[in-house]
Amino acid sequence: MSRWFLVWLAASSSGMTRGEAQTPVSRVPRDLPGPRILPPGPTVTDWQPRGRAVVGGTIVLTGSGFQPATFEAVIGPSKFRLPVKTTSSSPSRIELEVPEAALGKLGALVVGHPGTQGTTVESNYRIDPPMPSLLEVTTGTPLVPDLVKSVTVRIREFPGPRVNIDEIAFAGSCFFTKRPNTTFGTATREADLSIRISVQGWFSRSGPCELRLEARALSETGAYLAPAVVTVPITVAPLATFTLENTSDLASKLAATVVKAGVGNLCSADTGPWPGGGPVGLRSLGGDLFFIARGNLIDVRCAFRTNFLLLPPGVRLERIEFTPIEVGNRCGLGGGFNSTLPTVSFGFGRGAATVNPLHDGDPEQFTASGHDTIEEDGVVHRTGLSEPRTGLLPMIFDLQCAAMSLPLHTSSGLKPPTLEPQSFGIRVDRIVFRGPPGMTATAITQ
Repeated sequence: MSRWFLVWLAASSSGMTRGEAQTPVSRVPRDLPGPRILPPGPTVTDWQPRGRAVVGGTIVLTGSGFQPATFEAVIGPSKFRLPVKTTSSSPSRIELEVPEAALGKLGALVVGHPGTQGTTVESNYRIDPPMPSLLEVTTGTPLVPDLVKSVTVRIREFPGPRVNIDEIAFAGSCFFTKRPNTTFGTATREADLSIRISVQGWFSRSGPCELRLEARALSETGAYLAPAVVTVPITVAPLATFTLENTSDLASKLAATVVKAGVGNLCSADTGPWPGGGPVGLRSLGGDLFFIARGNLIDVRCAFRTNFLLLPPGVRLERIEFTPIEVGNRCGLGGGFNSTLPTVSFGFGRGAATVNPLHDGDPEQFTASGHDTIEEDGVVHRTGLSEPRTGLLPMIFDLQCAAMSLPLHTSSGLKPPTLEPQSFGIRVDRIVFRGPPGMTATAITQ
């Protein structure tokens, strides 16, 4: 094969024909279109909350260059789109909704506009379910036992838009009682997913304790959602102690009445036909209440019954102190001597406390309590209450003197008739109360 043919073949293969000039092939490639460079995305200077957002909540971005109508935000590898609240957004502030479908999404939170570069707000952002926790608690003062106060609890990340406060359950070590017969209504969650729950009630004991609160969330339609359970630390202050020294200040409130258990007895008089002729009945001795009976020629049996006394809110009885005052040996507590005359039973002890000055004034013996009704031995002393109250039960001062004109048989022998003064009295020396700080004992008498 000739060299010419080889040249022709090469020329034919390159598409050249005889007589055409050969164009040299450039070894430098021509410029191709490069990737399009998008303008930068919006500037984000701050965002809240950081690290995580909660279903039902809002992510707030602040910065510049925002266009709410075209703003876009995605999270995670699947680029789940978070809706923009256009009505509450502006060129410097964007609000993003966190819908239920976003639960569990994890990854980069990226924002931007169509035709711009995406701005990575945070590279490891996540969407969580609400995790309720205690935000703050406030209580009325003074917070002491048995005194009704408002307890306001603020809960972070409440799982629903509303809660029925009347369905909240309370437990724990605080011995808290919600005020009965009161409707508290519904509380609404705030924009930051916190909710403020306020309820009235009382604590039964003083000291530090934990109040466990379980509030079941409600949807907008009233359907039950997940409950929120929080533990609230509470410190209930101790009650103050105050003493009523001048017990006669209670005379008008106690308004003691006489129950005659003996026939023909004089149980209340300034003077009478008995040795010494001194007064009998309810008296004042050194500023104190004093109940006294005196011996006469016949048997004397007198019982005095005080009124029921409702104590102020939060006030308890600590103790009552009595002193017996006896003259001679023929007088004492009712029932201590055999009677020589017929007696009449009046049943004056029902729902009351009989006083024995030889024993301490046990508060449980002399008081009854309740937050709706105060009842003792079938006797209703108060009803229609809406808070815990304590009342001083009617007190029975039962006094007796044996006939002075007859011999008296005692354990120490036979006592002959006498004309010497005989008497027996019970003095109420002092009453000790416990109640809210700042109260005074004289407030009981007013």
